[in-house]
Amino acid sequence: MKEERPILDLPKTQTESILDGLAAAGLITGLAVLFFSYGDLPDRIPTHFNGSGEPDGFSSKSIMWILMSITLIMAFGMWYLTRIPHKFNYLNRVTAENAEETYYRGRLLIRVLNTGIIWIFIFIIWRTVEVVKGEAAGLGQWFLPVVLIVTLVVPIYMVIKMSANSK
Repeated sequence: MKEERPILDLPKTQTESILDGLAAAGLITGLAVLFFSYGDLPDRIPTHFNGSGEPDGFSSKSIMWILMSITLIMAFGMWYLTRIPHKFNYLNRVTAENAEETYYRGRLLIRVLNTGIIWIFIFIIWRTVEVVKGEAAGLGQWFLPVVLIVTLVVPIYMVIKMSANSK
C-alpha cells in the first residue's frame, strides 16, 4: 500500500531565501569568471586534479563551458526539487502532524547541498583560471577536505538531526 503524504504549499523561509541568493550569486560569479577569462585561456587547460589538488589531466578549454553547464543544470534541478518535498525519501514516516517540519528540513537539506556544490564547481572554474595564469599551483590542500565536509558530513549531520527531531 502506497503511503499518502500531504501536499503542502509552504512559503520559503528566510534561511532558504539566503541560501538561494548565495546559490544564484555563485552561478553569476561563475558565469562572469568564465565569460571574462575564457578568451585569455590557452587551448589546453588543466581539467583534472589529483587528491592533493595538483593538475594531472589536461583537455580543451571548452570543457569549462561543459562544467558551467553541468553546474547550471544541477542548480536548476535542485531548485525544482525543493518544490516537491512530498516526493523525497525520508527516514521517518511523514504524517499530517509532522509534514510541515519534515518538508522544511528536506528542502533545507537540498538547498544547503545545492549552494555548497555550486560554490565548489565555481571554485574549480576560478582556480583553474588561476592555475593557467600561473597564479596558483592547483586547487589547494584544503579543497578535498572541504568537498568531503560539504557533500558528506553536512548532509549526514542534517539527516541524523532530521531523523532525531521527527520521532
